[in-house]
Amino acid sequence: MSASRDFLVEIGTEELPPKSLLNLSAAFAEGVDAVTFASPSAVRALTEGLDAASRERLSGAATVCIGPTTAAEATAAGLTVAAVARQRSTDGFVAAVM
Repeated sequence: MSASRDFLVEIGTEELPPKSLLNLSAAFAEGVDAVTFASPSAVRALTEGLDAASRERLSGAATVCIGPTTAAEATAAGLTVAAVARQRSTDGFVAAVM
C-alpha cells in the first residue's frame, strides 16, 4: 500500500530562491496531481525556476487558474489547464478547484 501526501505551496510573484526550488523539485519527484495559480506572474515564478524533470511532472498535473490571462500563461508554459474560475474571486476560484 502506498502512502499519500498532500501539501500546499504558495508561490509569490517573484523569483523563487534556489533552496525553495530544490525543495519543490524533490517534492515533485513523486508527482503532482493538481496545481492552482492566481496570477500569470505566479505561473512564471514557478515554471521558470524548475528543472526540466520537475516541469515535465508539473505539465501532467491538472492546473486550475483564477482567470483567462493566467490560464493563457499556464498553457504557454506547457501546463494542462483543467479549469478556469468563472468569477475572478475567492469563491470563483474555490468553485473551479472543486
